[in-house]
Amino acid sequence: MFRVNIMYILAMFLLMSTFFIYPANFAMETVSEGIIPYKYIAVIMAGMDFVAFCGGLLFVRAKRLLGGKTKFLAPLCFLIGYLLLALLGGWTGTLLGSVFVGFANGAGIPYIMSEASMKAGKAAATTVMPLISADSKRKSRVKIALSTYVPFCAMIIQSLS
Repeated sequence: MFRVNIMYILAMFLLMSTFFIYPANFAMETVSEGIIPYKYIAVIMAGMDFVAFCGGLLFVRAKRLLGGKTKFLAPLCFLIGYLLLALLGGWTGTLLGSVFVGFANGAGIPYIMSEASMKAGKAAATTVMPLISADSKRKSRVKIALSTYVPFCAMIIQSLS
């Protein structure tokens, strides 16, 4: 069962990596570059989570509207978001980029889950869904540790040298 669903597991791993690592890196990079004052970072990050929530809620409408092209929604939103962050910059690029990245996270999770469950059929609740969920929860702990402790240790080492 694992080999049959490896693409869904990998997709969820990559999506959860972005979901957990992006906010930490966003906060560090934005403050270090002085783009936005640090007191607004938490508000922007919370807004991104709210947009992700809305993206999940709007997924059914997006799937009806886009049909078979729904698979391009999250990757396209990620691409637009990261391009806005990199090329436009400033307040505008940061806010619009965060909206697109947040929406991509929110729309990507239900897409992966729905595609995996449709492929598995009636057995999805006992086969593919636990595999994706267990893998994403286990990997999310690793990603949180890596995104939190590695930069912290690097800062300590850098300050000692």
